[in-house]
Amino acid sequence: MADGPFVAVPVFPSRAFRHSGIYVSATSGLVGGPVSALAGASVGIAEDQLTANVWIRGMLQEHYGVAASSVSYRVGWLNQPGRREKVQVSLPPEIDIAPVPSGRTLSDLLATGELDAVYSPRAPDSLKTGDARRLFADPRAEERRYFAETRIFPIMHVLVLHRRVYETNPWVAQELLKACVRA
Repeated sequence: MADGPFVAVPVFPSRAFRHSGIYVSATSGLVGGPVSALAGASVGIAEDQLTANVWIRGMLQEHYGVAASSVSYRVGWLNQPGRREKVQVSLPPEIDIAPVPSGRTLSDLLATGELDAVYSPRAPDSLKTGDARRLFADPRAEERRYFAETRIFPIMHVLVLHRRVYETNPWVAQELLKACVRA
């Protein structure tokens, strides 16, 4: 959008594969099973629009056949109770999304098997206790396979300048890019 308030500088502060961010209950049938078994699962997320979760849902749908609408999403804080969506989302009716029960965490619900899986860029406490596992037994190997197949190294976020600053001092964008490349 040429008249938007920001100008993107091609610097991506975070780039990470998301295969290691899918956790499953140690008691679920998802441990060691096919990824497609996520269809029909109850999945905890911190927020629907969280970038890592968007990548995970897209990757699962496109490369593993798990449609975003095939799971039930439960929104909550990972290791502390109380989180809710920061921004009201308007999703298609086929997306089942609801908050977790008051006072509960995604990690707790995963540990007890009340959630089948959690998508999160951070590990749930239940991973440390052994009540949760990563969906992929060897996430790094799966990430290498995914990259070899797609040539995609996911980006998250982008560095921007306010358009006013860019139009007044276009050299700032180039200098920011150079500084980030050097760093």
